[in-house]
Amino acid sequence: MDRFACNWHRLATTDLSCPIYYNGKKIFLQVNRSAYFYLFSKSAILFVLNIERKKEISFMIAIPQCLDFADARLTKDICEFYLRMLEIKNREIYLHSQQVANYSASTAAKLGLPASEVSQIKTAALLHDIGQLSVPNIILAKLPFLSTREQSIYKRHCIAGASMLENIPGFDTISDIIRAHHEKWDGTGYPKRLKGQNIPIGARIVAVANYYDRNLNPCTQHWQKTHADAIIELQNKAGLDFEPAIVKAFIESVIPQSLRTQLK
Repeated sequence: MDRFACNWHRLATTDLSCPIYYNGKKIFLQVNRSAYFYLFSKSAILFVLNIERKKEISFMIAIPQCLDFADARLTKDICEFYLRMLEIKNREIYLHSQQVANYSASTAAKLGLPASEVSQIKTAALLHDIGQLSVPNIILAKLPFLSTREQSIYKRHCIAGASMLENIPGFDTISDIIRAHHEKWDGTGYPKRLKGQNIPIGARIVAVANYYDRNLNPCTQHWQKTHADAIIELQNKAGLDFEPAIVKAFIESVIPQSLRTQLK
């Protein structure tokens, strides 16, 4: 999914249309301009595209940009909507997102961040992989053994996820965190190669939590590590991929004391 696909719902100058494959049959759905503002002011629309027989599922999600999501209940509703979509697409990513949210909240609290910021970081962590709704399952199943072309497609999920939320009031910070959660402390990450303090602190926290959980619960079974191995590797990457202070706070807040003692 490119940036246009993530933002096509902004355009009201032409009719909207989308082919849908259901039970092997192609259905062509069209929404004309007269219905556009009525539909998009009241509900979120989900299009599921099955590419012929390849079973590559792609989601194009439109969020109503004229609603006010400042209310906590509505924020919860939209989070549950995206998490439900993740669960339908890939249950491993769905479970991973919840674990990363718990790790991130614990780390943010350990760093002494305000409760409101901890809440935003936890929400961003819950939604950090929603851009993977745009990544074909055939690519997700091959992680981390991707071709150059597949890596390029996969890496778009950061921008895709941020774009899904960028027009929702109150989600600006969350969108920024999602966009930057694969940036690295030394500036070698993606999509913008941000470095050090230029990376939002929430993204720096989510990056550590994401890496740790991915190495314990990968979406394929090719390369699992033990808890001890994952911690050692995390420590080795401090100062390179991750901010050292955040790695330290993560280990102190998430890793059991007994395991930390064994590693000393």
